[in-house]
Amino acid sequence: MKEAHNDPQPSQNGQFTSLQKLLFSSQGRMCRAKYWIINLCVGLLVLPIYLIKENDVSIGVLIGMFLLAILLLWINIATNIKRYHDLGKSGWFVLLQLIPIVGYAFIIYAAFFKGQEHDNKYGPNPYKTKH
Repeated sequence: MKEAHNDPQPSQNGQFTSLQKLLFSSQGRMCRAKYWIINLCVGLLVLPIYLIKENDVSIGVLIGMFLLAILLLWINIATNIKRYHDLGKSGWFVLLQLIPIVGYAFIIYAAFFKGQEHDNKYGPNPYKTKH
C-alpha cells in the first residue's frame, strides 16, 4: 500500500502570485541567477521597441509599446532593488545607477557580486530556499 503524501500541490493561482511577487514586488531578496534570467528576458522584450520605426506603426501600437516599456521598467527596478537587498544594501542604491559613468559600477556590483550568505534584514538567504 502506498503512503499518502501530505505535501500540498501548488495551485495555478499560487504560482501566479509567486510570479507576480518575483517580478513586481520590491520586497525580499533575489539571487544572481534569477536576476540574470529576468533581465535577459526583459532585454529581449525591449528589443522590438527599439527596432520598430515610429513612422511604420499606428498610434495604438505606439501606446501598446509605451505601456510595455513602463511595465518592463517596473520589473527592472523591482529586480534591482531585490538584488541590492541580497547584497545587504538599501533599495535606494538603484538611484545610484542613474549617475552617468558611476552608475555602471553599481550595475556591475548588482549583477556580479555574490549576495550575503546569511539571512539579513531584507529576508532569508535566497540561495538556500527550496525549489
